[in-house]
Amino acid sequence: MEASLIATTRNADLRPLATGGQVATEVWQQIAGHLRQSLSPAHAALLAEPQPAPDRGLTDWYSSAQGPALVLEEMAEPAREAARNALSRLVQDVNGEIAKLRASRRDADKLLAELLALALITPSADSVRVIGGQPVLVAWGHAAVNAAPAPELLLGQLSRPPGTLGSGNMEIVGPPPAEPPRQPWAAIGALLLALLLLLLALLLLWRDPFGWFHAPPQQCVVAPGDLELAERLRAEQEREGRLRQEILQEMQRLAARRLACPPVVRAPEPPRPAVPAPVPAPATPPAAPPPQPPNQDAERAREEGARTGRIQVILAWDDVNDLDLSILCPAGQARIYFGQTTACGGTLDVDRNAGGAPTPRPVENIVFSQDPPPGTYTIVVTHYATHAGGPRVSPWRVTLRREGRPEQRFSGQVATGQSVTVTTFTVP
Repeated sequence: MEASLIATTRNADLRPLATGGQVATEVWQQIAGHLRQSLSPAHAALLAEPQPAPDRGLTDWYSSAQGPALVLEEMAEPAREAARNALSRLVQDVNGEIAKLRASRRDADKLLAELLALALITPSADSVRVIGGQPVLVAWGHAAVNAAPAPELLLGQLSRPPGTLGSGNMEIVGPPPAEPPRQPWAAIGALLLALLLLLLALLLLWRDPFGWFHAPPQQCVVAPGDLELAERLRAEQEREGRLRQEILQEMQRLAARRLACPPVVRAPEPPRPAVPAPVPAPATPPAAPPPQPPNQDAERAREEGARTGRIQVILAWDDVNDLDLSILCPAGQARIYFGQTTACGGTLDVDRNAGGAPTPRPVENIVFSQDPPPGTYTIVVTHYATHAGGPRVSPWRVTLRREGRPEQRFSGQVATGQSVTVTTFTVP
């Protein structure tokens, strides 16, 4: 389904949020794909697709939902209340998924949990759009340049149950009915009952057979120094926002001064004497490109039983750590990795150091026997776990083989719990 433009924001007004060296909006495909697989397409549609345009200083936000994009707070009742309820359900489910990922033993899951938490942070109260009943967040994963991240802005848009304080529903009641006069014997009976209850309470306090009056465990109290540090942190964040704003203003003033300068007019050059045209040399055929050296990683994959096909992607590294190779299918619909070895026509057929005795010459292989569906595919390397004797940062090599095209080789390094994007390739 084709996505439609629903909002545009200025990059100078917003500050992207990141964790573990990863900006939240840059992994929108992975986040949306996880929400789609783990929850539902409606949860994935909660986050609008960011399309940054650095040359214009803007970011466009797209959504595949059909219909006009309405600001939640500008909608009329009861449609606004229904949209709030839908937003509350979606955010509650995403928070549940965040808690589940944080409890995982995988570093990659913990990183994804923090990225999901950043995705639920919006810079202003008008960041919620409603398209055909589907809530959609724009400018998610951002904070205003002159303010600290404020998760409470989104929480303020969630549904409020009727009858709560501030809802405007007040009930006028009359005075309570007059009590009938009490009889003297009733007062005496009430006094005796009160004395009996007092004696029973003293007995329980003295013996405490049920442990009701034991002192509660010591509660955790925030130290005054911690509060002072938190205040100092917030003050420094506010000062950073003001400095960013001042830098932006100075850049705008400099641009205005440059535009005000008159253009430099160059004096015309004197005419040059005519020079006879040189006699072209006989054409020589272009030299053939030098042959590539043998690919030792491809030979290592063949020894592990890797298959070849129309497209082959090989990951190799030289330590005992557990690295993972994955390919994101077009539009983030699916992912080929150790948890889903077959998707969009490709198969992960070699996965070393995932279990058993690790080898210092590991390799992983994903192969497409036939041409996969058209679209853009993204190759990602993830440092899943550090084994005993392995370094914290592992250098890696990736080979991309496409039938009828020259072989491409890439290299880099990845730290524990980190994911890096290697490259993309497009199938027409």
